[in-house]
Amino acid sequence: PPSWEAYPHHQFLHTVGSLWCCDVGGCWKARSVPLNDGSENDSPDHLCLDLVDGLPRCMDMISVDDVVRSIERYLDGAARRTPKQAAESERTKLASAVAP
Repeated sequence: PPSWEAYPHHQFLHTVGSLWCCDVGGCWKARSVPLNDGSENDSPDHLCLDLVDGLPRCMDMISVDDVVRSIERYLDGAARRTPKQAAESERTKLASAVAP
């Protein structure tokens, strides 16, 4: 569930509350396919049955655009910078320090 994984300075993408199987919290399903490794996680009550092309629907609902936008929020808000942005910022600081 998000409350276990959402740490400071993290963008935590989830679909809790969007599907019947996780309407009030994480479903706690361990796998989407049995691995036949003798684990109890191969039993039907531990398998996600709501799949989209083999991926749990809750994960499939998080799009590439969602991930990109989450990263962009950090960059747009200047909470985090790419290495290139950090280098440009340092050059600007140095130039300001030596400018008359």
